[in-house]
Amino acid sequence: MDADVAIRKVGKTGTPAAADLLSAQQQNARGITHGADGAVYWVAAGTSPNGFVRRAQANDGSGYADFATAQPDPLVVTSDGTSVYWTTGTPGTSTGTVRAKQYGTSGAEAVLAQNQAYPHSIVVDNGALYWANTSAILKRIIGQGTTITIASNISPVQIAAGGGYVYWTNDGTAVRRAPDTGGAAEHLYHPSPVGGLGIAVDATRVYWAQGNSIWTVPLAGGTPARVATGLATPSMVALDGAYVYWCEQSIGGRIMRAWK
Repeated sequence: MDADVAIRKVGKTGTPAAADLLSAQQQNARGITHGADGAVYWVAAGTSPNGFVRRAQANDGSGYADFATAQPDPLVVTSDGTSVYWTTGTPGTSTGTVRAKQYGTSGAEAVLAQNQAYPHSIVVDNGALYWANTSAILKRIIGQGTTITIASNISPVQIAAGGGYVYWTNDGTAVRRAPDTGGAAEHLYHPSPVGGLGIAVDATRVYWAQGNSIWTVPLAGGTPARVATGLATPSMVALDGAYVYWCEQSIGGRIMRAWK
C-alpha cells in the first residue's frame, strides 16, 4: 500500500462526488468505521510498534487526532454505540490482540484478547464482538470477560454477523455460516477455488466478493446469483437498504455499487 494516502468521503447516492476528508500523511490507512459520536475512525500502520488509531469528524475532517498510539501493526477497526474496537497483529505470529476504547476517553485502551494469530477481520452485532484469526472465529460478549470459539479448523477471510449466525468467506473455497452461539458450520455456497473476499448480510441474503463478481444467496441457502460481474478484483462489501457496495483492489480501482 502507498505510504501516504487520503481518507475520502462521497454521498451515498454518489452526489456530491468523492472528496478528501484528510489527504496527507495517513501512513497506510487500513480499516475505517463511522463512530456513534459522529467521527470516523481508522487504523494507520505507521512503523511497528508505532501504529495509530485516528479520528476526525465525518462531516468536515475537523478534530483530527490520534485516538490510540503505540499500536503494534493495527489491522482492522469497528465500532458500536459506546466504543471503538480494533485488532493488531503480524502475519505468521500469534502476538495479535483485540482492543477497545470508549469514545471521548483518554489514556490507554483495554486489551480484550491476546495471543491471537493475525486477527484480520472484526465485526460487532447485537452486543457481541466477533473476530477472525487465521484458523478460527471467536466471540466475546461486550462488557464480559469470556471469549468463546464459534468455529475452528477453518481459514476465514472476512466475516459478517446477523440474524443469529456468523458468516464468512473461507479462503476462496466456500461461503459458510455457524450459529453465533457456536455449533456445527454449514456451507451456503461451495464455489470453485477462486478467492472469496468481503462479505455482508442483511435480513434475507448474504453478499460476497469472489473472482470478478459480486454474488448473493438467501441466508437459508439456495442457488447463488451474480449481482455484478466483469469487475477488477472486488474486495470489501457493504450494504444499505437498496444497494450493495464494494471496492476494487486493482490499481486505479473504484468504489462501486449495484441494486441488490
